[in-house]
Amino acid sequence: MRPVIDAGWEWWDDIETFPWTFDLWAWAHEVGAEVHILTRPLMLDHLDARDVGHTVRGKMSWIRRHFGRKFRKVTFTAQKYIVSQPGVVLVDDDERYEDAFHRGGGRQIVFPRAYNRFCADQMHPMDSVRTQYHLLGT
Repeated sequence: MRPVIDAGWEWWDDIETFPWTFDLWAWAHEVGAEVHILTRPLMLDHLDARDVGHTVRGKMSWIRRHFGRKFRKVTFTAQKYIVSQPGVVLVDDDERYEDAFHRGGGRQIVFPRAYNRFCADQMHPMDSVRTQYHLLGT
């Protein structure tokens, strides 16, 4: 983890998008979603404020570069369930949020990654997202 921290904010800004990132963005708007970006700051006990600040600066730079400088609906939090309520759908690769999000009245769509249960789907991530969305009955 130290090499990432030592690389500074540029490391976060240089992360490549998923090949389907902009398809997901367009799809969310097509289904009438009010899109917000929830992202975890890098928070480890041994980090100082400068290290956490690099994460926030780099991620904001990345978001602005890919979604425009006017996009401001960004929340940095490790507790993504705080926005959960009926009608809210979280699209995330980390299925650990699912139970807490559901308790708040929201639903989660888990997009396939090598470390979650949807990896074995062999579906294109957007096909998986669409299928899960329809299974939610929305």
